[in-house]
Amino acid sequence: MYAVTNLVRITFDPEVMSGKPCIRGLRVPADKFYMPVGYGEMCPIATNETDKGRFRNRRVEFLLYTLDSVPEMPDGTAVKSVEVVDASTVRIVCNGKVKFTTKTLDDPYRLLIDMPNVFLLDGTLAFELNRGPYVRARVGYHPDGKFTRTVLDLTGPVDLDVQAVDNYVVVKVK
Repeated sequence: MYAVTNLVRITFDPEVMSGKPCIRGLRVPADKFYMPVGYGEMCPIATNETDKGRFRNRRVEFLLYTLDSVPEMPDGTAVKSVEVVDASTVRIVCNGKVKFTTKTLDDPYRLLIDMPNVFLLDGTLAFELNRGPYVRARVGYHPDGKFTRTVLDLTGPVDLDVQAVDNYVVVKVK
């Protein structure tokens, strides 16, 4: 028998549910799983045009790290939620680092954050924020463009700073 001291990152496709119990069977605690990221269509290793290629793409990949190494934040593929940090800050929680573009609207006041090749795990979500300039957040996946959009409804004009920090997109009043 061998010991895994710290499992901190897993990459997976939908088959991850069959992979996690296998690793747990090796007595790895659930809190050692770090940032499960489903790559699915985004990172195929073979063509999806043939049965053989689709078979090769149905996989579970595990990256094992010990306490001696620090994992790199994986590229994200999904939005999990939107959280209020304080009256000036909200953050979009993803399952890894994501790229995004922003656009502001002024009638009504809104901030649009588009994340290409990022999916939404639970359909369209709405979050009542009601803190500082933030009224609510709405998150939806747009399959035609393969992107997820987060719309932050605002109380009025506000100068915002938007940055990617680890697995968050952080929106803060300047």
